[in-house]
Amino acid sequence: MGSNLTASCWVHSDLGVHASSLFWTLNGQQLPSSLYRVLSPTNLSVTLAGLNASKQTSGDNLVCHNHKGHILAGSCLYVGMPPEKPVNLTCWSRNTKDLTCSWAPGGKGETNISTQYTLKYKLRWYGKEKECEDYTHSQPYSCSITRDLHLFTPYEIWVEASNQLGPGYL
Repeated sequence: MGSNLTASCWVHSDLGVHASSLFWTLNGQQLPSSLYRVLSPTNLSVTLAGLNASKQTSGDNLVCHNHKGHILAGSCLYVGMPPEKPVNLTCWSRNTKDLTCSWAPGGKGETNISTQYTLKYKLRWYGKEKECEDYTHSQPYSCSITRDLHLFTPYEIWVEASNQLGPGYL
């Protein structure tokens, strides 16, 4: 976020289309021609300065059009940050058969870029890593481990958070 992005649109010289006749849109809105630069007769670039976080969960659509408005090329931009590490991981058991854990998103929490959370656990010294499968839809950021627990055995438990821009761990 806050960085600049330059994208280029090339047209094949056989088409007889000059780059100066092309235009760019971002999320369906035509961008001002002051952001364009004709790099060659077949190449038009656009520079977006100080990009902010994506406004849509599906990303921002940057599209190059010919003079008739037909799409020549496009790209879906995801502007943001990888998620911060989840915080306040807490686990409890009401009996000896299950374990429920909850956590909170780190930092500012969710952005428009969807974050996936995965609770993982293993026996402390020799266990194979497993993923919690019973996520509670009524309580966000929680999961219950309902099988294969060993009594009086230490576990390592952590939450992994990731989005299209990278991971964050607790």
